[in-house]
Amino acid sequence: MIGKAGIVYVVGFTMILGSIGRNLNRYSIETEGNMAAYCDGAQSHNLAVAGANMALTRFYNNKTWTGSINQDFTLPGLSGEAAVTLSNAGYTAVLQSVSSYDTWWAPGGSLHDTVRVFFSTVDTSSFAIYAWFTAFSGNDQFWYGGDTVWGTIRSNGGLHMGAGTEVFDGRVMLAKNITGPGKQIYLQGPPVKTVGVPLPADLSCISSAAASGGKVYAGNVTVSFDPGTGANNDGTVIVRDATTNALVDSFLVTAGGFNGAVWVNGDVHVLGGTVDGRLSIGSSQDIYIQNGGIRYEQDPLLGVSNDVLGLLAQNNISIAKNTGSYDPANWPSVRIDAALFALNGGFSAKVPGGTGLLTVVGTVIEGSKGDIMGANGKDGYVKRYHWDERFADPSQRPPFFPGFGPRTFKITNWWESGRRQPINL
Repeated sequence: MIGKAGIVYVVGFTMILGSIGRNLNRYSIETEGNMAAYCDGAQSHNLAVAGANMALTRFYNNKTWTGSINQDFTLPGLSGEAAVTLSNAGYTAVLQSVSSYDTWWAPGGSLHDTVRVFFSTVDTSSFAIYAWFTAFSGNDQFWYGGDTVWGTIRSNGGLHMGAGTEVFDGRVMLAKNITGPGKQIYLQGPPVKTVGVPLPADLSCISSAAASGGKVYAGNVTVSFDPGTGANNDGTVIVRDATTNALVDSFLVTAGGFNGAVWVNGDVHVLGGTVDGRLSIGSSQDIYIQNGGIRYEQDPLLGVSNDVLGLLAQNNISIAKNTGSYDPANWPSVRIDAALFALNGGFSAKVPGGTGLLTVVGTVIEGSKGDIMGANGKDGYVKRYHWDERFADPSQRPPFFPGFGPRTFKITNWWESGRRQPINL
């Protein structure tokens, strides 16, 4: 019995040990295969990243480059191919790098990884950093007694100060001189001389954005704002035909797919209202502000606000019904919460006579001289320009607001394909 039992024990242990050995051998092979698969996957991934970085270098040296590159890599530890394409639309760009790494176990005999890089353009500086700016190069840009500015002002020319006291609570930068009898108070130091800064040649920054993700309208229109409920970010924009008053469009500012850009091939009559959300409206001609001005649902002078409006005109921005008449609702006081940009014209007002009060919370950018107060210093608005301090943060500025300095691309998203490990061979 003992002999037979011994044989059973020996055979049993032999089978168990054989099974263990077989499993250990299988695990060893699978481990080796997984390590090889991991290394091959890493090679493929690194090839895609290397191709993207190679193309980024070329794009950095030539911002207008678009096209494709097929690159073979034969470096130690990096052997294979990367096919790179760059689609450059001028204001946006997309780079894609796809690797090709040959290995015997992959379907089709090669591995492929993808890297995609998404870009948008930004200017070195934004005109939204100024409370007021003019590209007018003359010396007769008038300020009058009682005018007050909170924030930096900059002029490509000089400034003329009318009788009275003008208060500047911010830096004053100008290319020429200050003239006139006014008695200025500079709360942040005396004026400094600087060089002029050119305005952009056009408003393609917003017209292009509106054509690809925004709203585009043809003909003269009216625009009004409805804040919706007391909740945040449920404001509506109503667009009507300026001649017939027929409804053209009505949309939520936060509507999915809307990038915040509106472009109108014609005049824009802003009929006021309360803005709830973030958007910019551009006009190929003129913008008229009516019905007592524009307000944000959340006042940035009183606390936190995420409401932002940009109004950009190819020509002029006027506080008026049209080029020849004033709007009684704008008199004797009007407040405008917006960043105003008049490329080839100025910011001006039509008044019935007498002295009113204009408050702007945002910024005023003018290409030429605009008259808010009459030459007699009596018929027009006393100015109260409050720079919107939120504009110090680029993410809080109006969408697609113009800038200056060399235009550069910034990476807005970097995406890399992944591969699940381990891989059993």
